[in-house]
Amino acid sequence: MNEKGNWLKLWRNVLQNPIIMKDSEYFMLWHMLLCMAEFEPTTSLLGGKTIRLKPGQLTTGRKQLSVNSGISESKVERILNAFETAHQIEQQKTNKNRLITIVNWDKYQGSGQQTKQQLNNHRTTSEQQVNNK
Repeated sequence: MNEKGNWLKLWRNVLQNPIIMKDSEYFMLWHMLLCMAEFEPTTSLLGGKTIRLKPGQLTTGRKQLSVNSGISESKVERILNAFETAHQIEQQKTNKNRLITIVNWDKYQGSGQQTKQQLNNHRTTSEQQVNNK
């Protein structure tokens, strides 16, 4: 079973971020955005036009985020603006919806190829040490 895209990395340093930790609604909306963001290139509609989304991007609207989170539309807007001011997201708004780009997506949600390579190297080195004894 291919589970690519069914999970994301949660960084413990999020607990040190004063914007995300401002209150439970900021925390929830941040994690909703992470969960809604694309993990591989795809297409979506933005203002009635088809666009190509990159990993870490999503199209949504204030109303959709409000309905899904239970947070008022006005507070959703304030939270998104706070995330943008803190350089956590970038927004491109239209009269129908908005494109949200999560800044540093690759840094925190990348494929982990380097980590896998390091693990394989460590495993190979450990196996060689055992075999050479």
